[in-house]
Amino acid sequence: MIIVRKNRFVENGNPLTTETAVKPEDKIHEMIYWMKERQRMYRRRFDEKLPPEQWTEDPILKMYRFCNVFRELDKVTIWIRENWREKFDGHPHLPFAMCIARLFNEPTSLEAIGFPEVWDPEGVKERLHKIHDTDKVFNPAYMISNVGEHKNKIDLVVEDYLTPMFDNLPMIDSRSLKNSHQILRGYDGIGDFIAYEVVTDLRHTSFLRNAKDIMTWANPGPGAKRGLNRVFGREVGESLTSFQANEEMQNLLRICKEALYHEDPMFADLEMRDIEHSLCETDKYLRAKVDGRPLKQLYGIAQSARRRTVANGSRYPTMLDQVKSKLIDSGKDVFTKEELFTIIQEIKDLGSYRRQLAEAKAKAANPSAEPLPEIPIEDEVIDG
Repeated sequence: MIIVRKNRFVENGNPLTTETAVKPEDKIHEMIYWMKERQRMYRRRFDEKLPPEQWTEDPILKMYRFCNVFRELDKVTIWIRENWREKFDGHPHLPFAMCIARLFNEPTSLEAIGFPEVWDPEGVKERLHKIHDTDKVFNPAYMISNVGEHKNKIDLVVEDYLTPMFDNLPMIDSRSLKNSHQILRGYDGIGDFIAYEVVTDLRHTSFLRNAKDIMTWANPGPGAKRGLNRVFGREVGESLTSFQANEEMQNLLRICKEALYHEDPMFADLEMRDIEHSLCETDKYLRAKVDGRPLKQLYGIAQSARRRTVANGSRYPTMLDQVKSKLIDSGKDVFTKEELFTIIQEIKDLGSYRRQLAEAKAKAANPSAEPLPEIPIEDEVIDG
């Protein structure tokens, strides 16, 4: 267990120093830097109304998309808070509603469903299928698996996950986030991740506002554990128990509060959830900065530049790029799921753009050569 008695931090980005022995390879200062700079980006964007090029000078934060330090600032969470959490706080169906909210995680779908004062599964399915003809129903930020079922995902979630839950509503333990998390995990379709998201929502309501473990417990996912290994100078893939992870996150909570409380008023209210969440994002940040690995989601100016390079043909298009191109070329405004899947299959049958180009170059160089071996096309997540 790591014990921190007193900490000193510096503004110039030099490593954190403490009176206790912190190993030179520790990167706690990187986590503190990420939290501080990401929150500054939020303020510059929404409070100061600055243009994207002035949000940060950090090349990684400028290039890639990172979550806010505080989950309560995220767009979907704001919608859930304003439309369901605050309006229906204390309603016996609120835990059920938060499960709906995080399974779909898409305001358009949640508006169509409506707060479940009553539950009409057939009506819900009908409205969601209507949306799905023209728009996304599930937010791809959260992966909801079909668990091997060939059933339509909307029908699966409504019929197999939500309807049985409504018939046996969750009994939240108001004393404990951890206990409530375990209770929610007992329901089909509510895995470790979704249960944690629901508990985090309920923590800001009368159901869990007074839980005793808000400052002592969080559910460390794989990203948070990698983040802990990074900031404490271990091998990234080293195994951690939840107990050890929580001990270390409690120490980080104290460290980060002391380092950041004067930076922004919100840092005075840091909780374990914020630390767990920031560890995931710090892992991503250091993956790019230290490991030199590109991240999946581009951000701001970089995202716009990528779209321009795709339009100019200077990058290998992904599956999603090719689908968008074909949809635009068709001249239609509305597409059915069947039409979309037909287009995807046509692209797959042709093979990836990278393979087509490589094969054409190889054939030009040596007309008698055998065709190149098949290279699987890089699928992107498309809600089905």
